[in-house]
Amino acid sequence: MLLLGALGLLTISLVTVRYRIREIGIRRSFGATGGRVFFSVMMESVVATLVAGGVGVLAAVLLSRLDIVREYLLQGAQDTPAFPWEAVVIGLVASTVVGALAGLMPALIAVRVKVIDAIRL
Repeated sequence: MLLLGALGLLTISLVTVRYRIREIGIRRSFGATGGRVFFSVMMESVVATLVAGGVGVLAAVLLSRLDIVREYLLQGAQDTPAFPWEAVVIGLVASTVVGALAGLMPALIAVRVKVIDAIRL
């Protein structure tokens, strides 16, 4: 599932960079270095997946607190176990790593954009 999510994110990121090629060219013409362009595209991907991972973890915690879900999962158990913090950390780390890996190729493509070609498009 993580691989399919990363592939979808990679595709979206590539399309986004392609549509923002003129913006990248203008930033480069005003003096933005390749490192700044790389960092901005990379951070966009990482932050987006970190926020999405946080929303996913929050949804999992909230869903696990519903009475219907508790009755179905626990079926007669007396105490409700606490939500494991390890799962929260693993979920957030996994989403961040997927974002970093999926943002790598679009960031490299954004760095290789030639200023004159990007503005001309």
